Amino acid sequence: MIEIGLLQGTFILRCNGARITLRPMEIRVLLALYCAGGPVESSRLVELLWHMPTQGSHSTLRTHIRRIREKVSAASVLALEEFVITTTPIGGGQWTYELASGIRYDAAEFSALASSGFSAFARGEYQRASDQLRVPHSPSGALSRARIRSSPKRPGAPSP
Repeated sequence: MIEIGLLQGTFILRCNGARITLRPMEIRVLLALYCAGGPVESSRLVELLWHMPTQGSHSTLRTHIRRIREKVSAASVLALEEFVITTTPIGGGQWTYELASGIRYDAAEFSALASSGFSAFARGEYQRASDQLRVPHSPSGALSRARIRSSPKRPGAPSP
């Protein structure tokens, strides 16, 4: 399984639980594809990634995509490199790139939980809304909450 974490303050790519280290431009490629939400023509992706594209920008883009696929493949027992970024020829030397389906995104999970929580609230299901909107759905949120509860009381601090 491929997972992309966008909400922890740093970009995280995992393949079957193993964290994959990416270069800054590789991260930008994945972020641009995520934000696009669907197929992006190579020329448009080049414009998004480079303020002033050069003649070699298309080649550089292909290199970054190849490196991302190789890193995912190296971290996987299965040949998952094709399941990160799909490439479709559209003619005239142009391609579309798209993040493959089946990738798990923490941002999508957050949006689904928030939507479910707000819907429950609108229906008057306050406990369900609270459960959906609570922070502990993320490991860092649960850990932060646990640290707050277990921290020793400072002298003069009000009781919780």
